[in-house]
Amino acid sequence: MFKDGKAVGSLRNALGIWICLVGFAWVLQAHELKEALPELVSEATTIQTTLAADSIEKVAELAAGIAQETGSYLNHTTGKEKADYAAIAVAAKGMTGSDLKTLREQFKPLALVLSKLVAENPQTGVGIYYCPMADAYWLQKTGEVKNPFFGSKMLACGEPVTRVGE
Repeated sequence: MFKDGKAVGSLRNALGIWICLVGFAWVLQAHELKEALPELVSEATTIQTTLAADSIEKVAELAAGIAQETGSYLNHTTGKEKADYAAIAVAAKGMTGSDLKTLREQFKPLALVLSKLVAENPQTGVGIYYCPMADAYWLQKTGEVKNPFFGSKMLACGEPVTRVGE
């Protein structure tokens, strides 16, 4: 069976097909992950808007959704992308507070990691903002500053930036 080379050739062909299919699956997953960022940003800007309005309505649920969504990608990524999604998942899972002050503080790590990703992968209509009083970054739809860390007390505190760490 192996002497004539047919079995070996068939094995090589099968192995080649398998490698192509696995590679194709990874390309599809990477494409899905890249497309996930706009949805994550949308959910984060909803949290930002809610906190800026001095509300906590659905903030914990949105954060839990972000954690679940990013957590589901962890088995399909490697390297920096895996680290980024792990950081988002951990930060989102940490948003378990039940009061405005706590949730604002817990939003800082999530807003920071997403701000870094948006600096690397700009999103149309979304800006990165920084508040020196809170020493924190956040994402919001471009326009008037709406600080999620101080809300109505200092709603306009902050400025648009192009990079995290400026």
